[in-house]
Amino acid sequence: MNGSGQLSFFTVLIRMSLAVLAGGVIGYGRSKRNCTAGFRTYMLTAVGASLSILLSIYEYQMMQGQWAEIVAEAGMKFDASRFGSQVISGGFSAMPPVPVSMHVSLQP
Repeated sequence: MNGSGQLSFFTVLIRMSLAVLAGGVIGYGRSKRNCTAGFRTYMLTAVGASLSILLSIYEYQMMQGQWAEIVAEAGMKFDASRFGSQVISGGFSAMPPVPVSMHVSLQP
């Protein structure tokens, strides 16, 4: 965030780049060990998590600043941190069970 407390394009770009880098480093290590979830999977997961947190930050700033009067008139109560937590928990609960076979190698 810059001095005014707003998310700038540069800040979002830096945060997304760091998420891609961190996810890529973790994924690269896993792909070198021949794990199923590798470079691309971890990079995309990190980007998704970063986007959900950035959206929570943006929502909080809008509700406190630009939309504060509308929120006060409507008597709305909000907690911006709930968005990120619901994205994470919803992703794990909505994910279908993955069948796992021990010591079986699938050939393409």
